[in-house]
Order: sequence, then structure tokens, then C-alpha cells
Amino acid sequence: QVGSSAASDVYKRQMYDSDGADQFPEYLKNVLDVVMRYKGTSLMVEYVNTAAYGLQGAVTNSSTGTLLMPTEISTYMVLGSAYNVQLSHVLASGWAGTVSFSQMFPEFSDLNTGSILPVEDVLGACLTRHIEGQAIKIQLAGEYVSRPDFPEQTGWRVELMTQFSL
Repeated sequence: QVGSSAASDVYKRQMYDSDGADQFPEYLKNVLDVVMRYKGTSLMVEYVNTAAYGLQGAVTNSSTGTLLMPTEISTYMVLGSAYNVQLSHVLASGWAGTVSFSQMFPEFSDLNTGSILPVEDVLGACLTRHIEGQAIKIQLAGEYVSRPDFPEQTGWRVELMTQFSL
């Protein structure tokens, strides 16, 4: 994650037209989800791509008229692509296991533009136990997150979760 003060500065950034009025680009988001199931096993593949267009004449400072550079839009909006592959299996005994792999790529990753969306790889696994049908769920999940541009944010995340349904 980006530090809280840096993140709040990002959300305060604004683009303007040549007259100094707020200008917002067009936002395009394409999503493709595929799910296959067979006898307690499921495979899910997801792909997301986001882009911005309609930036002609946008300026970053209404008083000086500084034009927005084409790759600079990634410092204002989360743009790029990501995919996730997840394989799960549920047993009749109430146990379930899941493994997953995800990657995110900023739209201009090869240009080192300071994109809001970081380059990120995530490898995860989850063990779930359903008790009393679906009334109680206990889940132990772990994932290894790799962020090459932010090595201090690379490492393991482990969660123990419970859910009660009445």
C-alpha cells in the first residue's frame, strides 16, 4: 500500500480543461470471468483491464496551464491489467482447499511513471472447514505478496477467519 499521506495526496489531484474547469477523462473497464465446476472442484479465471481516454487538452494546474502528459494519467487513476486464477475443491466432509495466483500490471509499467497501481504478484492458499452445514465456517488463509517496486511491502499475510450464520 502507498503511505496514507501519499495516498490522500493522490486523491486530491485534479485535472482541468483550458478554461480552468474540472475535467474528468472517460474510464473504460473490461472484465472477463470464467468459472468451471465439476464434482466439488472449481476453477475460476478472472481478467480485468482498465484505461482512460478523452484526455485531450487536460491540464494539471489550472493557473499555469501545465498540460497532462499521456502517461501521467496513471498517477491520477488506477489503470492497468490484472488476472487471478483460483482452483478450489470441496469435500463432502465439510473441508475445502483453495490455491490461487494473481498478478497486477500498471498500464505504463515499463516507463516507471509512478502509477497508483503497483506491480504485484500474489500466491495464496486457503483451508476452510464448514460445520453444521453452512452455519459455521472457519478459514485459515495465507498469501505471499511480492511488490518489486516496494520491497518493504513484500511478505506473508496470514488470516484466521470465522463466520456464523443464524
